[in-house]
Amino acid sequence: MTIEYRQTRDFTEEDIRRLFLSVGWESGRYLKRLVTAMRNSTHVISAWDGDRLIGLVRALDDGATIAFLHYVLVDPSTRADTSATNS
Repeated sequence: MTIEYRQTRDFTEEDIRRLFLSVGWESGRYLKRLVTAMRNSTHVISAWDGDRLIGLVRALDDGATIAFLHYVLVDPSTRADTSATNS
C-alpha cells in the first residue's frame, strides 16, 4: 500500500460516508453536513490509498492562539496489526 497525504477539502459524499462508518461514527449518515463541514474547516489533511480515502485529520483554529483536532479517523482495514505480542 502506498499512502499519499493531501491537503484537500474536496471529498465526495461516498468518500466521507465510507470512512466515517468504517470507524462506527454515526455522523457518517449526515453526508451533506459532513461535506460542508470539511469544506469550511481551517485545515484538513487526508490519507489516500490510490483513489480511496483511508484517513483524515480535521483541525479548527482561531488564527491566533487556539487550535484543536476535531476529527482523527483511520479506516480500520488499513491499520497495522498491533495485537501481536513480543516473545
